[in-house]
Amino acid sequence: TYTPAELTQLTRGYALYTYRRDTSGNGPLMEYLAEMIKSRMVAFTAIEIVDVLPACQTLFPDDTELFDMLTERIKETINDYSALNLIGLVRTFARREIEKKETNQGYPVREILIPRLKEALERYDTAEVCDIIVAIADSAATDKTVGMDLPIMQSVLPELEHRLDDLGETIPLVSHISIAWALARLGIYHEEYLDRLAKILHEKEHLRNDITPRYLVRLLWIYSKCDALEKIVEDVVPVLEGSVGYMGPAQFARLAQCSEQMAKVKDIIDVQSIVNRLGDRLCSELVVGIEDNVTNVSKMSTADACYILLGLIESGTIEKNVDRPEDADGNFAAWMRDGSRLGRLLAYVHKFQDEFEASEIQKIIKVLHVARNGEYRGYLDLLPASWESQKKDMIHRISKKREVEEKFMLEEAKKERREKGFLKRVFGL
Repeated sequence: TYTPAELTQLTRGYALYTYRRDTSGNGPLMEYLAEMIKSRMVAFTAIEIVDVLPACQTLFPDDTELFDMLTERIKETINDYSALNLIGLVRTFARREIEKKETNQGYPVREILIPRLKEALERYDTAEVCDIIVAIADSAATDKTVGMDLPIMQSVLPELEHRLDDLGETIPLVSHISIAWALARLGIYHEEYLDRLAKILHEKEHLRNDITPRYLVRLLWIYSKCDALEKIVEDVVPVLEGSVGYMGPAQFARLAQCSEQMAKVKDIIDVQSIVNRLGDRLCSELVVGIEDNVTNVSKMSTADACYILLGLIESGTIEKNVDRPEDADGNFAAWMRDGSRLGRLLAYVHKFQDEFEASEIQKIIKVLHVARNGEYRGYLDLLPASWESQKKDMIHRISKKREVEEKFMLEEAKKERREKGFLKRVFGL
């Protein structure tokens, strides 16, 4: 007989395995595991419930009996959960709602968890509440499901707003930027908070001048996403111009994402010119030593190459109509002969093609395939031959996803037409 701790570890392990591989043939094993969890439910502690609940949602989303038992156990152990524990539970039940797997006990348990979460947050200091908001945004970015966090933010945001008067004195500027960054990533436009942050930047020049390139670019991205650049642009222009020489690939990619919005303030600063110079410098640094074949290493990583590609595409500074050189096979320098940014990038890609992680290859293929409505799709043929299988697999997955989305939109349109027809027949509308 397994203990609850051992069952929790097994369930989490199988959930990770299921996420990465097809486990359709493991039905009997999963059924046995679910029955074991049910048989030992009364012995599960609060921490074990927090750990096992998301894994159960992955492995057994349709097992209503299991989730009813988990719900009852949560009610029995409700006094043993911290604020972070409660956040984890609320996210999982929100995920069940999103995936249409909610049981008839789901909403009552949410009604218990949310008030408990509000009470627990009151015992946290301001810095801890800010850290929670940043952690929520990181989780949303990882699982791509912002909807899971909306019930939590309904509790956390009021707590943040109650403490706005304390934030200017107790929280450093980088933490202010991190909070605004988290809210923007969650799609939350908090005008009062943006105004307070802009006021700090305007009034405290010494803090403004100490912003590192990483946080400066984040700041620009936040206000660009919220369409509020006019609040800070005049204050940060001198800092931006002095920081360009210290920016790396990640900052380049993020700044490039802002370039379209920043075109609205081009009378104050020409960010397109900055992005153009920065992209050219980084592409040159990418291939240092490759031209003379004097090195098998680069000071730039494969992740840096991915950032540079994204930045070039987002800013529209990547060249078009670049062809494969006739002597390109095994000759990395041939790609650089035309002096183009794309050529230098491809020289690096071909030189270090075996160093790229599978996830990085997938990102490159996806960006080239979908960016700007497929404008750069032809460049997929310029990628290394050793990536061919990944390319075919990724394109197939993108196509299947598009088919599913189109089918969903078609079904929604049919449903809307049926509803309109019903209203017209019954009510004459």
